[in-house]
Amino acid sequence: MARASLRDEIFEAGQAEFHERGYTSTGIAGITTRAAAPKGSFYNHFSSKEDLAVEALGAYAARQHLEVLEDPGLSPPDRLRAHFEFMADGIGGAPVINGCMIANFAAESSDETPLIREQIAAIYTMWSALVARNLQEAADMAGTGGADAEGLAWTLLDGYEGAAVRARATRSAAPLRNFLETTLPLALSAVSGSR
Repeated sequence: MARASLRDEIFEAGQAEFHERGYTSTGIAGITTRAAAPKGSFYNHFSSKEDLAVEALGAYAARQHLEVLEDPGLSPPDRLRAHFEFMADGIGGAPVINGCMIANFAAESSDETPLIREQIAAIYTMWSALVARNLQEAADMAGTGGADAEGLAWTLLDGYEGAAVRARATRSAAPLRNFLETTLPLALSAVSGSR
């Protein structure tokens, strides 16, 4: 009888290990142990730890409620609030605060991990474009179309990711709440013209 593929188990275990321990501290032995799989089976499904990490990052990004940023039933400010609240709740509401996997990997990326760096850059580029589109739409609706939506989108992402890193370091959701209560409203007021 043929043995069922362990790919899904190894992938899920890898995602969990990467999010909890980071890229550098995660080893293939830890992944396969967590997956209850023989160590050699890892290479039947993934060519390297970095290849698994790239796939894990893509799956993580796909679960971050990006679709709400394109919801025609919500106003642009409501889309942005819903998106960032979803993400902050996912981190701050977890039993253990592991932060944002994207930010964690970005902090660890180096010339030794070019595939991870490329994946992070692609995720940030796509994410910032969605945020910028909403900011520009909000500015257009408010008649303040001269706002630098692209620069403001990067400022929001930098602020959110910094809050996620600090939440992980302090094991507190307070930085995420501060982002939602201070940084996001400031950005929205910048595009709406209200101060």
